Order: sequence, then structure tokens, then C-alpha cells
Amino acid sequence: MKINLKKPFTIPVKSCLLTLAFCVVITMVANAQLFTRTTFNAAYAPITTGSGATVSTAIGDNGNQAGINLGFTFNYAGINYTTFGLNTNGLLWFDAATPSVTDGSSNDRLHRTLGSNQSIAVWWNDLSDDASSDILYQLQGSAGNRKFTVQYTNYPYYSGTTSVRLNCQVIFYEGTNVIEFRYGSLNVTGATGTTLGATIGIEYGAGGTNNYIDAVTGSKTLGNRLLSPLVSWPAYNFRFTPGAPTPIAGGTYNVGVGQTYNSLTQAVADLNHRGISGPVTLNLTDAQYDTSAANGRNIFPILVGEITGLSAVNTLTISKIGAPATIAYRGSPVAQSAIANANSPSAIQGSQEPILGVCASYTTISNINLVSHGPLPHLVDVGLLVFGDNLGTQNSLFDKITVDLDRGNATSIGIVTLNTSVSAALNGTNSFNTYRDITIRDCYAGIYLGGVGTATQPHDVGNQIISSSCTTFNSIGDPAVPNDMGGLNSGNAVYGVWMQAQQNFILRNTIIRNLNVIYYATSIDGIVVASAKGNCEISNNVVRTITRNVTFSDAPNLSGMRISHYATATNVKIFNNSISEILSTYTGASTAAYLAKGISFEPGGSLTTTYELWNNSISIDGSTYPNGSTTCMEILQGTLDTYIIKNNVFANFTAAQTGVASHYCITTNQTNRIGSTATSSNYNDLYIANDQGVSGHVGLGSTTKYSTLNAWQNGMSFHAGMDANSNSANPFFVNNNSDLHGTAASVAINGTGTTPPGFAGIDFDCEPRNTPHDKGFDDFTINVIKLNLGFFVEGYYLSSGLMNSVLANNGEDVHPDIADTITVELRSTTTPFSLIQSNRVLLKTDGRAIVYFPLAINGGSYYISVKSRNGLETWSKNPVLFSAITNFDFRTP
Repeated sequence: MKINLKKPFTIPVKSCLLTLAFCVVITMVANAQLFTRTTFNAAYAPITTGSGATVSTAIGDNGNQAGINLGFTFNYAGINYTTFGLNTNGLLWFDAATPSVTDGSSNDRLHRTLGSNQSIAVWWNDLSDDASSDILYQLQGSAGNRKFTVQYTNYPYYSGTTSVRLNCQVIFYEGTNVIEFRYGSLNVTGATGTTLGATIGIEYGAGGTNNYIDAVTGSKTLGNRLLSPLVSWPAYNFRFTPGAPTPIAGGTYNVGVGQTYNSLTQAVADLNHRGISGPVTLNLTDAQYDTSAANGRNIFPILVGEITGLSAVNTLTISKIGAPATIAYRGSPVAQSAIANANSPSAIQGSQEPILGVCASYTTISNINLVSHGPLPHLVDVGLLVFGDNLGTQNSLFDKITVDLDRGNATSIGIVTLNTSVSAALNGTNSFNTYRDITIRDCYAGIYLGGVGTATQPHDVGNQIISSSCTTFNSIGDPAVPNDMGGLNSGNAVYGVWMQAQQNFILRNTIIRNLNVIYYATSIDGIVVASAKGNCEISNNVVRTITRNVTFSDAPNLSGMRISHYATATNVKIFNNSISEILSTYTGASTAAYLAKGISFEPGGSLTTTYELWNNSISIDGSTYPNGSTTCMEILQGTLDTYIIKNNVFANFTAAQTGVASHYCITTNQTNRIGSTATSSNYNDLYIANDQGVSGHVGLGSTTKYSTLNAWQNGMSFHAGMDANSNSANPFFVNNNSDLHGTAASVAINGTGTTPPGFAGIDFDCEPRNTPHDKGFDDFTINVIKLNLGFFVEGYYLSSGLMNSVLANNGEDVHPDIADTITVELRSTTTPFSLIQSNRVLLKTDGRAIVYFPLAINGGSYYISVKSRNGLETWSKNPVLFSAITNFDFRTP
């Protein structure tokens, strides 16, 4: 009805009663009651025609029956009804008009504003009545305390599929206006269809968000449309009682068979439905949670939704004490249905089905294994799915999570984030989340953090993939299983980590290995960064054994790391990374195309981006595929972007090649430059092991080959002093393929570097970098005395053996494990205790420092003096005898 406010509004007399009724209905709907959803166990009591039940006239496929008399008045969401309708697809409704639904594919209407909005779905799917099934209904009891039961009896799926027969009931209670869903036997005698998934719940009022309750998820914003009778048939019943639910009080609740919550599905659904009023911990008590009766009869996927009351104070934790809990799900055979949310009835497709989904901020998921190994067509696509519903998932921690799926499924990914909403604001993104101590194996791909990142939609901000300590690493790819990740003849990309449209991210302490692909047109990369924005960090990662396993017409998208930035000024810090064993089985004709690349910088936006590469070690050996070209580093935007490239080792060990195939340390698409005027490359080791000047070259500028370091220095004439202090010598790694640490023979990279910036002040092995500075990801010791020193600056001390990072607190861009700098002196043991040696070094927050001194002090005894900016000068009580490696700790008495 449209009202013109510029003119008087009158109601014709003949329409007064109708309009009044219309107004009353609208008022009632606007003030509709909410429902409280609960679950319960009770014996299934079937009704029969012999006991007085009536057979519905809704028969066949998509059959309907309207105007069924309840026998009493039932108040549903604030409106009184005496009749209802039903159909052969497991749907009931109170609206007078029969809803325009045909089959199970229409069950997204339960979560939308499309009619019928006063609907009840006990198992809404594509069902069909046949000669062996019936819909029965019956009024029972005495006036004032009656119940009306609707029963789907021995009901099959569509298309004459008699292999699945289900039994379930909807019961309406007079007076209390309670609705119950009760589930009886499920008989499976053969294969069932995989097309459509069922949904369960109620919808009321105007429909849509906040006007429905999904029975399985308990949510008013998330709907599970992936239910299959083979894995999702409820082992318990649902009750919907008029009245708002009471929020769950803060506290710890045990989840396990016989505990407060019998299953994780029930616990999470209760949170989704009721919300919380204080910090809540779900304590997992069982070793495993799955669909079996012994392990809780969980219904998957388990979805942690937008829980009312969550905040920085009222947090949610789902964790296991001791050994991790295994959450196991073989997957649904449903292929075409989805998970609905506030923004879309198919926000998460059936091809993205997770074991565990989270769209809740301030949530910690910790110490769990997500496992799936099921026969076809049962396939899980994602272990952990983090997504944005009405709001994005933010400030959440995903900790100590292992994902083990099935790489035989080309859509299986360990961890995925999705923006299922389209939001122009930061709160619609999945931001400020931490993924820590993650293990992923036997998946097609590893971790995909995917933001929107368009001109009008913001990037995800501040996400971190890190570890709990410097010596702990995330692991992607089983180290004991060759070709553990990827492997299918599929067009889907294979990768360890893919950061898409991420701003101010950190990717640190992650080992990626044993990735494989057998399809020539599929990209395979250890790390992919696409559309990066802001200040980003890629550090302390190992990428190793990445293989394209094809023997024909290979494609050039095989790399350890592939990076591009967004159309805005960006700074990406890349340091302490190790890349090696990038392999191909190509046997085609000799090609100039790069079949393997250590790091590839792809074109980005129109504004200058700075890439800072410090102390990375890259080893490429294409000897097993000599007809393909290789490069340690490729730059495809050689004019706009700024590259700071220092203290790196770019070593290419490829054997002599023939034809047009060649191997390089650095290649650029420009003849005489690698970047903007601010670019600086120096103190690197650019090493060609074999056939230098013929098929091996230090660099390539566009089509010009620079065979030697000197030729490269002169050829890159756009940059003054290009690699002036770099060298070209064998780095003598421990192993050129599997371990790029230095050895006693690594004199070419020992002490030949320059002082790194603060953010790169700690090496791959957690040791502070001190003078003389080494090249590569490892700061090692040759021909010097090494003092391992322990020291706390009293004014910096926090607790538990840690100090404040004073440098970081002062706004300096330093590694978070660095506290400050100290001066360490060696003093004579006789008066006047003259200065023998002095070195200014980095002090870590745990009180550890490494100090190098000349070999000349070996065998001598000296006092150790430590000076700090905010502490008293401290001396050792007694002289200390120095040997090749000396340990002294001021932290212990």
C-alpha cells in the first residue's frame, strides 16, 4: 500500500474491516515472539491409520494439501491459526496461500523473505510419495491439552529412489504453542542421490535474517542446506518453545558423551541460538567427535556462527586439554546444496563443505585435529573454514590445529577464509585473526586466506600465520610422504599458502614441502601473495620440494614464492626465507621459459611498492630437467617498484644446458635496471655453479645475458653501485636441496654481508644477527669465538623469563623478539682492567645474546662487562675462560 503524505488519507467504509484486520496482523508480526530452541531425547511413537490417523491427500512428487484443520487454535509467532498446509517435500506452513515451491532445491526459502514465511521444515528436501509411503496426521488428547501430529512415514527420495526411507514427525501442542520435531528410523538399502541437501528449522514473521531458526546450527543467520540422510539424520529431537532464549552464562562447559553437551554440534548450536553473557569455554573431554553414537552423533559441518554477546571481554574458547581432540567427518554426498547466511542462500557452496566453520569474532579454537578420509562421493572440501557472515570474523585465534583430508579431492584445502558478504567497511572483512602452530597434510592445497580487495571493498587486515615460538614451525605437507599435497590431473592451483587481498599480514615460521602436480596447465607454488597491500611480512619460511610431475609441454608457473601487490603503495618485507628443490620432470624441447623460479615478482598496481629482501637463501638446480630454463629470482615490473636486495644468496646449481635453455641468478624485464631509482642491490652472493657464460648467467636484462658478476654490475647501469659489494662464490650449503645452512666451508657468505634492518635482526634459527654479518637465512660462526650470553636488564623485565621489547615500544621497526642493544666488553683481569674487546649486539626478550670476538682471545680469561642504556654496568664476578664456544649467564646465581 502506497500512501501519499501530501494529501489527506481516508479509508473507505467498505474496506474498514479488511484494513483493520490487515493492520492487526502487521502489528502482531512486528511484535512476533521469538522461540527458544532446545534438543531432547524421547522414544519415537508412530501414529497409524489403525489408531485413527488420517492419510494426507498430498501424494506423488511435489504434492500439496492446504487447509488441514488443527482442531484447536495454535499461536505461531504471535498469530493465531486453526489450519495449516503441507507438502510431500517435508514442509509445513501456516499461511493461507500454498507456497510456490516445487522440490528440495527451494529449501533456501526457509532462510529468505520469499514465501511461505510461516513455515516449518522437519526435513525439507526433494522427497516423493509412493505406494509404500504416507503422510499421516492425527489430533490426540483432551481439550486444552491436545497435540496434533504430522508424520512422514517410510518416506522416500524423489525419482523413485527407494533406497532411503525416513520417518519423522512434527507435533503441535495446544496451549503451550510448542513445536517438536521427532525423528524415527532411517532405512538405507542402497545408494542414494547426491544432488540436493535437506534443511531443518522454522521460519516466521517477514522471514529472512533473525526471523528463522535453523534447527541444526541453532542460528538465526546461518542455515545448513547440506544435510544428507546418510550422515546427518538427527539422533535427537528438536523443540521450539515460544519466548526468547536465555543467554549462556560465562563459565566452562564440558562437551562429550555424557557431559553437559553430548556432542560438539549441540554445544555450538546452543551458543549460536542463545548467545552468551560472559566468557565461555567449551572443554572437549572426548578423544574423538564424529557421527557415530559412541562419539556423540555430531551433525556436520559444525558451524560457529555470529554469537550474540561475543566481545573482547566475553570471549569463546573451544579447546582440549592434553592430547588434541579429533573431529572426524567423512563428508556429505550432497553436491549441489549450500550453507545459507544473512547475505546469500548459497553463501558457502557444497564444493566448499568444511568440517568446522567459524564466523565468530573473539573466538579461540585450539588443540584439535580435523580429519576426513571417506570413500566417494563422501568428500570434505575444507578442514577449517573461516568466513564473514553479516559481519566478518575478527580477533580470533586458531591454534594447534592439524588438518588431514584427502588430496584425491581437487577442492580439498586445509584452511580457507572467505568473505561471503560484500561490505564496504572493515567490519565486514575477516581481519586481525591469527593462525598459529598449524599442521596440514594430505590435502590438495594448504592455506587460502582470501579477501575481497576491490576499489570499493576493503582488504582483509592484520591476519597472521605464525608460530608460538621462534623454534616452532607451521607444517604444510607431510615431511615423510613424497608428493603429499596436490597430485591430481586438475586445473585447480596447488599451493602451500595463498594470501589473496591481504593488508598488513604476517606469514612467518612456516615449512612448506612435498607439493606435487601432474597437470601441465596448473600453477604450483609454495607461497602465493596476490594483491598485497600495506606493510606485509614474509619471514622465516622454508619452501622445499615443489614438483611439476609432467613430461610434456610444461607451463612456466612453478615457483617457491610468487608475489604481486595491489594498486596502492605497499611495503613487503621478505627475509630469512629458504627456497630449494623446485623441480620439474619436463622432457620437451629446449625452452627459454622459466620452468622453475625461486621468487617471482609479478606486475602490481601503478604506485610504487617497496620489496625489501634481506638474508634469503635460494638454491635452484634444474639438472634433472635440462631443457627448461630456471632463475633464482624473476622481476616482471622493472621500472615502478623499488627493490632493496641485500645479504641474499642466489645460487643456481643447474648443470650445462643446450639449445635456448639457460639458468640464472636474477632476471628482469628491463635491459639495464631492476626497479625504480630508489632500488638498491648489494652484498649478495650471485653464484652460477656450471657452464657460466654459455648456458649459465648471473643475470638477464630483458634479452641481454650478463654472464659474470662484473657484467651484471655494468649492465644494470641505471642503478649506481649495483651489487658493488656482492660476490659470486659457492655458498657451500649443508645440502643444496634440503638444508641451506652454512658450513665450515661457507667462507664466501660468512661475515661478508652488511648490517640488516631491525626487523631482520634475528636469523632463521632464532639467533641475533651481529657483526660480522653473514649472507643467507642462517647467521653462523666460522673462525670467531662465540659467546652465548644470558642477561636481563632489570628495568625491562616483565615475568616468566621475558623482557619488554624496548626498541619496538619506541617505534622502531624491529623483530618482536628483540629487546634492545647492549655493549659487551672483555676486560683484563689485572688493574686497571683495560679494555680488550668490545661489541655492540642485540639482546633478545628472553635475555639471550650472541657475541662474536676474534680468535686471538681463545684460551684467555677476561672479565665480562655489560652496558645497557637503562641499567647499571654489570661485571662478571670472576674472570671467564674463553674457548671456541663460551657460555656465560648473568641470569642465574
